[in-house]
Amino acid sequence: MKAQQLNEALYNKYIAPTTKPRSTAIGIEIEMPVVNITGEAVDENIVIAAADAFREHFPFEIAGRDDNGCVNSMTEKQSGDNLSFDCSYSNLEISMGKGDDLNELHARFKKYYNYLQQLLRPHGYTLTGMGINPNCDSNHNQPVPNERYRMLYHYLHSYPKYATDLSRHFHNRPDFGTFTSASQVQLDVQKDDLIQTINVFSKLEPIKALLFSNSVLFGENNDLTCFRDYLWEYSTHGVNPHNIGMYDVDFKDIDELQSYLESLNIYCVMRDGA
Repeated sequence: MKAQQLNEALYNKYIAPTTKPRSTAIGIEIEMPVVNITGEAVDENIVIAAADAFREHFPFEIAGRDDNGCVNSMTEKQSGDNLSFDCSYSNLEISMGKGDDLNELHARFKKYYNYLQQLLRPHGYTLTGMGINPNCDSNHNQPVPNERYRMLYHYLHSYPKYATDLSRHFHNRPDFGTFTSASQVQLDVQKDDLIQTINVFSKLEPIKALLFSNSVLFGENNDLTCFRDYLWEYSTHGVNPHNIGMYDVDFKDIDELQSYLESLNIYCVMRDGA
């Protein structure tokens, strides 16, 4: 891809949307480990059946199926709320459609969460707010059978190839994507506020990690509360150094931000030998 084409593509994807009228809406994604309270492995068929029952109870429409035909994503069209599975069937995600009223979003989330708990409790299962599934050594830790998650699973397991070429440490838990969870928020931001928002949130990132990661790998490294960050950084995700940690600069304007975005993509192209 020529430099001019890359520049235009990045601008259209990341900058141009902020030039349009924006609301004060927020979008929220919450991933939650499914835990078998007996400590045994989660039966994925039970979780899939609970999701099917959830879809029958609420007006959610099928948005995706795995290669076996199981529904792994469903959406409520009016609100944009979505239930899906992130990487594995022991990691359930509820994404709230964007809205301006946090109280309203919270009320809908509680409604979904409480109903799912009613479905799971009779089987001895529960949803938790942990960043790492406490039963990760008992679960099957297999990816949702579709192209996206099989690709991710195999890429993370390819670390020995990179370990011979790069003088960096890799951990031996390449299946971590199947047992780690995270939460995210998306904000509508106007172009005039974009640079300040990015700079402020970048500085808040380590504080948020300490307060909210809740990611302890029980039995190992109990002294680390953000072990999920370690699993991400010292995997093949970290082969690209720009893919981990915070922004390493304070942006002054849109041009600097776009140059930074271009450097990330150019790095990936150079790394892959294109």
